Amino acid sequence: MNTPKTLYISFAVAAVGCIVLAGWLFDIGLLRSVAPGLPEMVINTALGFLLCGASLYFACRSDARGGMSDKRVSQVLALIVLALGSLTVGEYLLAMDFGIDRWLMRVGGVNGAEDLPGRMSPHTAFNFLLAGCALLVSIVKVRGGIRPAELLAVMCGMVSLLALVGYVYSVAFLYRISPQTGMALHTAATFLLLSIGILTLHPKAGLMRVVTNDDLSGTIARRLLAASIAIPLLLGWLTMTGQRAQLFDAAMSSSLLVVGNIIVLSTLVWTSARTLDRVDTRRRIAEAARGKLLNRVVGAQEDERRRIARELHDQMGQHLAALSLQLELHQTVLKNDGLDKPLQSAMINDEDGHNSTPHHHTAHLAQVMELARRLSNEVHALAWELRPPELDHLGLQAALSRYVEGWSQRANVKADLVCTGFADKRLNAQAEVALYRIAQEALTNVLKHAHAASVSLVLEQTTAEVVMLIEDDGCGFDTEASGEASNAEQGLGLLGMRERAELGGGKLNIESVSGVGTTLVVRLPLATQEIRGGDGHE
Repeated sequence: MNTPKTLYISFAVAAVGCIVLAGWLFDIGLLRSVAPGLPEMVINTALGFLLCGASLYFACRSDARGGMSDKRVSQVLALIVLALGSLTVGEYLLAMDFGIDRWLMRVGGVNGAEDLPGRMSPHTAFNFLLAGCALLVSIVKVRGGIRPAELLAVMCGMVSLLALVGYVYSVAFLYRISPQTGMALHTAATFLLLSIGILTLHPKAGLMRVVTNDDLSGTIARRLLAASIAIPLLLGWLTMTGQRAQLFDAAMSSSLLVVGNIIVLSTLVWTSARTLDRVDTRRRIAEAARGKLLNRVVGAQEDERRRIARELHDQMGQHLAALSLQLELHQTVLKNDGLDKPLQSAMINDEDGHNSTPHHHTAHLAQVMELARRLSNEVHALAWELRPPELDHLGLQAALSRYVEGWSQRANVKADLVCTGFADKRLNAQAEVALYRIAQEALTNVLKHAHAASVSLVLEQTTAEVVMLIEDDGCGFDTEASGEASNAEQGLGLLGMRERAELGGGKLNIESVSGVGTTLVVRLPLATQEIRGGDGHE
């Protein structure tokens, strides 16, 4: 979506054309030329600017409203501009006169010369050719986001900038080829404005995306771009003025220009680097604060898991154990009373009036006892899943060994665990919890997505780091082709594993090939991990 600035630019370009046309219509020389003795803007040039401004305006309306009629009007006007520039360039290349210079009115050249009556300069004609093409293909974009219209607009702006430099430094060759034919000063300025308008048609895409960003990159790009254009122009003008005033010779002028550019550009580089350093410092502080907050969140989660697991094991487990004891006692009473044997003839009416036997009640009692036993086992398994006591008392190896064994039985997948390099040493609690949770999440993903027949876990401690490797022979996936889709499918699980690894100062890498399997590698540097003894104390 373009900005209102593009609309203002379209009005300004069209207004310049209208003002110059009025100057020719009412014979006002000041409206045709900025100053006496400088090239005038001819009628065809003014008409071209009027058409360019209108085409840019309808292109803006087309982007804003999405209407096909506005887009067609813009393209038709751009075609007229393209034809005007192309015919004039053809006149110069073929040394012919197609008569287009006298379609509106017959006018003489500058200073009354009649050799090129009303014909725009080659610089102007070439710029109209570029501008017409740019407006015609303004909606076209190629792979990578760069639009051809942007490249054409940049070329048009460069020709205009050369003409402006020629006026600033009084180098006539840059804006005219003869005393009668040249690009007027306000022609060059209007072309530069038109180029900016075409570039800002799509400010959030292509070349302009970096310049118009509201973040730090956009700010620095705008600052450096303005300085790289304005400062060399100013320094060059100052040194040339001094040389013409005979304050110093040509060699001294060149030396001053070089030294001035070095000083100014070095200052710009230093200020930009300082800005980036401040932003990077704030980013590091924010990342450190985020890491501390995540550590607190993870610690709070683990504490809550530990509390819930303890309550499930102690309170709920005790209640279920008491229920099982009561049921067993009731079963013992029934056995002592001889009511647990099948009675074929004795019939008992229950409260609802249905016939039942003592054997029927004992069968229901057995079912209730079995249900209580299963419930007790599930509560115990859930409490262990939330926070295995081995992780606190025996360490990561014991907790992982029991978890992998239980997971293998539940998933019916062959799994083995190999631990090397630990001896009687333990990592700190944070590292052990992080590695345990990563392994837990990885095995859950294997069960959900990999459809593997076997899984291998390796936990190794070296002199510099702790490495955990989890490898499966499942279906795998193409990490390069899947991209964001694979991350979306794996959801918060992969993100959580990466964050746990990064909180410990480590990294998590995933290597996978479709149809072959997946390998997950976690590396935690030992420099950030405090080692505990075999008793679990630091």
